[in-house]
Amino acid sequence: MSTAAPEVLNAATPGTPERGKKPWKLLVTVLAVAAGVATLITFSLDTAVAQYLELNEAHQNLDKYRGKRLQVHGYVVDGTISQKPGSLQYRFEIQDNPKDPRSRVVAYYEGIVPDTFKSRAEVVATGIFTDKGDLQIEAGGIMAKCPSRYDGKNVDLSEMGSAKEAARKETGATPQANAAGY
Repeated sequence: MSTAAPEVLNAATPGTPERGKKPWKLLVTVLAVAAGVATLITFSLDTAVAQYLELNEAHQNLDKYRGKRLQVHGYVVDGTISQKPGSLQYRFEIQDNPKDPRSRVVAYYEGIVPDTFKSRAEVVATGIFTDKGDLQIEAGGIMAKCPSRYDGKNVDLSEMGSAKEAARKETGATPQANAAGY
């Protein structure tokens, strides 16, 4: 029989990590995940976000904005829309102000244009300025507004009863119920 006192075991036993290493591993893991998320956000925002500018501002600072994705606001110059025969390729010019144009740029677009896209239409085009200073618009990158289509008429509803009646009188439509009775 041995009279020696039993040996006190350290906190770490064979096959288990030491207690002091766990916080470091957790910290390294959290930092790695945070760095990965930050990288993903940075790269996804860089390609998804387009800075909104008036055409005049973008054109004056062309060197600064060349190659960057932008949303440019302007007006289609009257008589400049041309379509390549047998294709969906368009070439037109955009100016910053229809009454007093200071800036004008040639724009190229390939795709289906909105119904409201026509001469003198107000547009917001999303694309990139090329080395030549032209605006290459991305697919689906044209939003056009036709002011005449959206201007409301001043109607005195007190004389007409209701908005539905006013619309019927204005358009000459006769009331018809649909399957749901509306």
